[in-house]
Amino acid sequence: MKKTFAMLLALLLALACLPALAFNDTGYPISDEVVTITVASHSSGTTDWNSMTLIQEVEKRLGLRLDCTVFNEEAWETQLTLMLASDSLPDLVMDNAMSLAEVSDLGSQGYFLPLNDLIDQYAPNIKAMMEAYPDFEMYSTSADGNIYTVAGIGESTLGTINRAWINRNWLENLGLEYPTSVEELKNVLVAFRDQDANGNGDPSDEIPMSHFTMHLQNLMINCFGISNTNGTYLLEIVDGKVVLGETTENYKAYLKYMRDLWNENLLDHDNFIQTDEEFRAKAAEERVGVFFDWAPFVAAGKALDYDQNFYWLGALKSDFLEERTVYQNSHVNPRPSFLLNAKTEYAKEIVRLMDYFFSEDGQLAGKYGYEGMNYDMVHLDIPGLEEYGVVKIHQPEGYSSTEDYRNNAVTPGEVFSPYLPAAGTYHAAAMAANAEQLEALLPLYGWGILVARDCLSNSEIQKVDAFPSLLYTEEESSERTSLYTDISLYIESMHAQFITGVTDIDAGWEDFLNTLNSMQLPRLLEIEQAAYDRLTGA
Repeated sequence: MKKTFAMLLALLLALACLPALAFNDTGYPISDEVVTITVASHSSGTTDWNSMTLIQEVEKRLGLRLDCTVFNEEAWETQLTLMLASDSLPDLVMDNAMSLAEVSDLGSQGYFLPLNDLIDQYAPNIKAMMEAYPDFEMYSTSADGNIYTVAGIGESTLGTINRAWINRNWLENLGLEYPTSVEELKNVLVAFRDQDANGNGDPSDEIPMSHFTMHLQNLMINCFGISNTNGTYLLEIVDGKVVLGETTENYKAYLKYMRDLWNENLLDHDNFIQTDEEFRAKAAEERVGVFFDWAPFVAAGKALDYDQNFYWLGALKSDFLEERTVYQNSHVNPRPSFLLNAKTEYAKEIVRLMDYFFSEDGQLAGKYGYEGMNYDMVHLDIPGLEEYGVVKIHQPEGYSSTEDYRNNAVTPGEVFSPYLPAAGTYHAAAMAANAEQLEALLPLYGWGILVARDCLSNSEIQKVDAFPSLLYTEEESSERTSLYTDISLYIESMHAQFITGVTDIDAGWEDFLNTLNSMQLPRLLEIEQAAYDRLTGA
């Protein structure tokens, strides 16, 4: 017995002397022994993230196995609510659809882990970004002083502009000029409808405007002098007071304009019921003249150089806007990027993982995968722009486009890309380029060059800061959440009803305003006013 005990003691002592194979404060891998981190998120595309290159390479390179459960967009809110109610959150939640107010509310209830100390100790890249961009830290900090998430940040000015596209080939086929006012746009849409704009011999298969979703809605609303760019629930400043943009005469005029387009079959009558896939099938057949998508080539499922067939569309004049004006968003995207279960055992590992995506290598990995494996970095062969690199994404056999490959096999969109730098990339090249260089860049990197060429470098277009995103105290956040949710859903519903004619705009306007007031809109605006005054120091 004594001999057995002595041998056991010796074995325990030997094991105790072995180096620990676990978490590393710095360097990679993050963990010497692979640890499994459960992840939940949502996607409008593929839900099989575990087979993607990024997820597999994170395990190989960083020592973290991400076990991802992904829900479609329609199911996500319900599934997240169930996870919260049943105390079954995964280690990591990736949810950029949640508002910062919701994060603040749920974090203060103990669902999510405060990250302040963890960022100080284990996230030098995030820390440096907070020092460089004070707004980044401000929007990442909740009402109770805790950091439960970090906001997104995009250093490129290209990303501050909402996107919509108009078919350049169609304009040229019909001998039309680029529209600079809402009336000119309507005339162009009428021509698209009637004059066989795509030149296929059938004058009835064109759809003048489709995929009229938030970005295109924002750009059209902006044309009527409303500077908010955040979709439904538009805040404005009138005579120093915060007002709801949807209660103004500007918004009413916008609704009547869009109602007119609907009546004349200039706006796709499938618009409010079609899926992204159904719209993209139309775009692939080159049947749509004006639309929103992240890029024209994404909409049509074609190669990137397809974008040169389009113009960026926006900054249109109207009776409410005498000068062509574009409203630019902040470089800081005030949406959460990731959230940690307050009970996770792997807080240090996850914070280091998220910090990796703020590093030079990690931000490229989160967006494109890995150089040589998923893309090549090619320096520009354009005089004066040789220092800039362009990511050339691979397109293996069996994939319809580079985006098809990237989004379905490499990385889930930009879920793991909370930081998008500008330096040393096509973004910086676009901002440095002259007119001739922009045309040379267009086939290499489409949509961003369209924004730079048709908007940012156009001296006729005024660039104005959009209404800022606001931050709320803990008490304001708690009260505001239900008011905001109910009112924004009502506005969204009425937006579609007014445009499609289910509700007459003039006859239903007073009822619309009265209903908003009965939903405690005045109290909600008091909260927004207090938050705006704090932000601006008023």
